[in-house]
Amino acid sequence: SRCHQPQPTGDDIPFGRKMSFSGTAAVSAAPTKEDEDIADLISAHRYRLSITPPRQSSFRVVAILFYELSLSSSDEHEDVRHSVVGTNDEPCTISGSLCAERAALLQLRFIPNLRQITKVVIVTDSPQPISPGMLCREFMSSHPAIDPATLEIVLGSAVCGRCGLDVSGPDITSSSLGDLEGQCCSAHATEDTRQHDFRRTRTTLAELYPHPSPYVRLTAKEAEEVGSTYARRTSPSPEEDSLLQQLVTRGRFAADDVVEEDLDRDMHGGFYRSGNGRAKDESPSASSQGNGDEVLVLIDAAMGEEEEMPMVRRRHRKLYLSKLDAARYLLHLAQKVSQKDSRSALHPLRYGAAVLFSDGSTSLAYQKKALEYGCSLDAVTQLAQAIEDKGGESGDPRPVLLVQADQFGVLHAPYALGRAYLSEHGYGACEIAVHGEHLEAIQGEEVSVVLVAVNHLTPSAPDIWANQDDE
Repeated sequence: SRCHQPQPTGDDIPFGRKMSFSGTAAVSAAPTKEDEDIADLISAHRYRLSITPPRQSSFRVVAILFYELSLSSSDEHEDVRHSVVGTNDEPCTISGSLCAERAALLQLRFIPNLRQITKVVIVTDSPQPISPGMLCREFMSSHPAIDPATLEIVLGSAVCGRCGLDVSGPDITSSSLGDLEGQCCSAHATEDTRQHDFRRTRTTLAELYPHPSPYVRLTAKEAEEVGSTYARRTSPSPEEDSLLQQLVTRGRFAADDVVEEDLDRDMHGGFYRSGNGRAKDESPSASSQGNGDEVLVLIDAAMGEEEEMPMVRRRHRKLYLSKLDAARYLLHLAQKVSQKDSRSALHPLRYGAAVLFSDGSTSLAYQKKALEYGCSLDAVTQLAQAIEDKGGESGDPRPVLLVQADQFGVLHAPYALGRAYLSEHGYGACEIAVHGEHLEAIQGEEVSVVLVAVNHLTPSAPDIWANQDDE
């Protein structure tokens, strides 16, 4: 749909004005929040239509970040809005792609006296609003000038909510700027509201990225100090035999509690059933021997290994534990495997991850650091191969509980890559152990732990399309 009005051509659009790349523009009168949203979305779409789509996805994203300068800045005035704009780009290997939000945020490193980022406006080639991806959310949550609870995030569609003007899709280019800048021809538009009003929704970063790292917005040195302090205040992790003895007294063994089978060895010293020897799902929720608050954990009874053989003859005892006690056991495993990271010179924090499957078996992994930080392999996504191998075509056994921790025993929800993998590949019901309170408040042996589902860690933005079918 198009509103056919005489409009300026693309050459007449003032792309060089301060509101754009350079960042400031004077506002003649105090606009309402709705007026600002309408103007900001049109400005963002103007940028979108002026660029070619990235070569891999052919999907354009534009983000405008509005920010405030400190009061000491000489050119800070009430009638000035400062902004930077970013867009996405992609190399031939998609894992190296850069999102629009991060592209904009990087420019702020050159802005002196930056005080606070107040608003993010995002538009895409989609006719519906698209929320930021996990990497964008994580990067924004780590920025020292962003308050996740108050940052306004406006997600705009490419369809006018009044007249239906549709500028979505990768083939819509600067030739459509006349339609974009034209007056809305809807009967609902008035003389004061003739601009296209693109459908949009609002959210906050706190809603989009719950349970960030306890170290968020800290430097590496500060994070190490916080972790060390936490480790000194809490009781040290017991040795594995001692921990198992404690758990046995709090759990209960199944009637057929001794099993013997061949297991594959994973790269980090854990063991899991091979695809051909996979047992049926024995989670308590599917068994008359357990309940929904318990999970099955296979505890070593004895182990014998033949030399130069990839398979291990392993004897287990089937121990039913509460989910929180199982999380405590996984925390021990994750903290232990994190010690295998030998590259502390690159970064002082060492991360390990442990996952419990519905058949009671576990798998472990630890972060593999790279000299270029972005090439590092995080602990959680390295569990992907074991998760896929175990599940096979049937999806069972499935991951039911996952813990990521550093060498100090601090719990961390999966980072962006891990959240994206688990949520997009069908493991949204897997529960994650996180701290139930701030690290500064935790002392003693009983560390506060809460369990949250992966789906809770990867929420979408509010649905603005609901209840619009009758309009």
